[in-house]
Amino acid sequence: MQDRDITTILEFILKSTTNEDPSVHSPPIIDSAHATSQKTNSLLKDTLEELKKMLEECEKNKYPAPSYQYTTQFISINNIPTKVIYVIYNGEKISPESIKKMESESIKIRKLNLIASILHAMDFSENFLNVDAQKRDDIIMKMMNLAKEANNKNKIDSKKTPESEINDFIKKITKEMKAITGEKQNDMFYKIRNAERYFIAENNKKRILIFRSKTNNDITYQVDVPFENKLTDEQKQNFLKIRSQNKPNWFDQLKKWEQDWLLKFIPENIHGDWKEFENIFQSSLMQHIPSIKNARFVYLLRKKLGESKPEILSRSFKTSTMVPYEMSNSDIKEQTSFTAKQILDDLTKKAEKNLHEMWGEDIGIKPLVFIQSLLSDTLGGSIDNKLTAKQMKAILSIKNEYKGIELIAGNEPVNILRIFAIQDKKRWEYVNQVIEYSNKFVAAINSRHGSLTEKQKNRLDLIQAARIELEKLQSSKGKHRKLMITEGRNFEAYKAAYLSILVEAMGGIVSTNCKSGKDRTGIDEIYRHAMILYFEEKKKLPSFTDTGEDRQRFTEIFTHLFNTMKAQEAASANTPGSFGLKDSAKMICGDIASALGKTYKASNERAAMNKPQVFYEDEKRQHKESKVKYRTNDEQTFTAYTQPSNHSMSVSHGTINVNALPSKPRLPRKPLPKPSEEAVINRMQRLLDSTMQKWEELNRQHGDKPHVEKFSEEINEGLEKIKTWAQGRINQPLSSENQEELRTQFNLLKSLKDEIGEIEKNNNPFKFRKK
Repeated sequence: MQDRDITTILEFILKSTTNEDPSVHSPPIIDSAHATSQKTNSLLKDTLEELKKMLEECEKNKYPAPSYQYTTQFISINNIPTKVIYVIYNGEKISPESIKKMESESIKIRKLNLIASILHAMDFSENFLNVDAQKRDDIIMKMMNLAKEANNKNKIDSKKTPESEINDFIKKITKEMKAITGEKQNDMFYKIRNAERYFIAENNKKRILIFRSKTNNDITYQVDVPFENKLTDEQKQNFLKIRSQNKPNWFDQLKKWEQDWLLKFIPENIHGDWKEFENIFQSSLMQHIPSIKNARFVYLLRKKLGESKPEILSRSFKTSTMVPYEMSNSDIKEQTSFTAKQILDDLTKKAEKNLHEMWGEDIGIKPLVFIQSLLSDTLGGSIDNKLTAKQMKAILSIKNEYKGIELIAGNEPVNILRIFAIQDKKRWEYVNQVIEYSNKFVAAINSRHGSLTEKQKNRLDLIQAARIELEKLQSSKGKHRKLMITEGRNFEAYKAAYLSILVEAMGGIVSTNCKSGKDRTGIDEIYRHAMILYFEEKKKLPSFTDTGEDRQRFTEIFTHLFNTMKAQEAASANTPGSFGLKDSAKMICGDIASALGKTYKASNERAAMNKPQVFYEDEKRQHKESKVKYRTNDEQTFTAYTQPSNHSMSVSHGTINVNALPSKPRLPRKPLPKPSEEAVINRMQRLLDSTMQKWEELNRQHGDKPHVEKFSEEINEGLEKIKTWAQGRINQPLSSENQEELRTQFNLLKSLKDEIGEIEKNNNPFKFRKK
């Protein structure tokens, strides 16, 4: 995004504010790559264009009047037509009828998008389905019939959850296509799931969100602007290898039809036209190719009554993780480093300009770039632990290349696994770095000559307020932890929000990510924006321990922003129709979730459509196959549990020849040595990982009303294994630090087990226990 982009958007906002109803232009979405394709017949093109029009209509209808007004317009940014989705929310409580309307239209969108993805893949590659012309026509007609059926509201089963509805629909598509192509069911699941990536990449490119609503007498705007995915020269050179004899490993692992899609966009040389590729939308689904995913700049603006133009209160950068976790380990390290440089190259320039715009002349201090992830780097975090470590390692490895900025990075586990996060000195290390920077910053501002503007004084007040709240959190962690357990308040979400507010108030840039950049990142955005609007109203930030009128007012602002549906719309760009925020892991505080009521539950249910059971199982199959294929030389644990045999185990280029492995691995005959401290901790980690995976799978299978007995039985079984194993080892001569850590984890596990008892009692797996 260039600096003039927000100027263009502000001009659009001013025009729409004056006219109350911006002029609407909804031209057909023009896909130049699609328009120039000569491989497909007119039937396929016409059908695909008709589907796009149906999708546009459903997108509009999912915002029911009178609560919402939905319009679209195309504006020119960098001489490129850019679609603006402009939504006005009137602030009313969303009625059950409106919630139902949102659900039915979202289900239609999800179904139509899946069908369009199949036709789009047939369009860009003849290798997607290896069938003759007649069978291609049969599939096109079959898909269009399914689309018309999907677009009929009477065909939606009101007794099913949205996820179940989509799950059954995918099975139906698969059955119809399998009857024509003869392909295996699992192969069809893979093709449908992955084809969606490429349709979304093209159909959702260059798409700005502007959501307008009123808080008191002020008009609030929430704006998303897509990141101009400008590649570094290193990234371009890496992409160009797909046209060479020495193709990159990540490219070789793609199916031929997926390779065709990339070859359509990547130019012949580094001096070619990269705009087509840089302007596509790399959604969170595209973790199999290089570059940053789901990246956009997010703004909060407010226009006071009587003022001529809105003021920018917050601007930040939101993405998925920098780690392309669907690649092999040999690719991940290099690509994560490339992506970290891509982000920091851009954010460095933004931070320098931000600091100057906010505070004027040079104040003698470097601008701050703050990278904050929201991953579960805790016991039970599984893949999140790995993503956190790899992303942090990549950032630290290139930190010295950015001498002109202060670069600070950290992580807060904001989902349910935060119960295992110990707020010790190490956990606060990066926070203290930000606070230390703020001390120098405030000293530099106070020492310069000249008076401050009212806006600058307001920012200094906000800086002070954020530091006060962080100090409160750090000084009384025990009391806060009790609130987290008894009332479901989210300590880590508050901590993350205060930090971001502090950095932004100083003129720094904050880049926030979770695994996908959708749910946790979207909810974090609401916390942060709600706190800023609260500050503008009360000249103080909401405290974690607030009660009474203060707590009620913050909850009202949070609820208002949640109900605008802006964060849900941003999330659904990654999987259209999944128009919600998935909060099954309880990131939103318990009392706020209760205040949201039915809109909260409906948001979760719509979001769950992004990965129905058949896709979830297919992803696991794909991951399992990849894990065997890419097993690295570093994994020596396998050999520790096998004895040499007549077979040999060959390892080449990080790949184990599975056929050469012993058919029946045997444990060593000699007794195993006593486990080391590291082994004790790792064993605890693996057992808890297994338990949490069961938790997630049961939640997926049973939704909001799991079979309580089965749920409790499975979780208890995992916890008992941990307890039995750990109790026999807790008295080993571990270091005092590790022994204390294990004891702490036992107490937390006991708390979780008590919660499960409450689940049986209350038949609600997501309600925190009241004491």
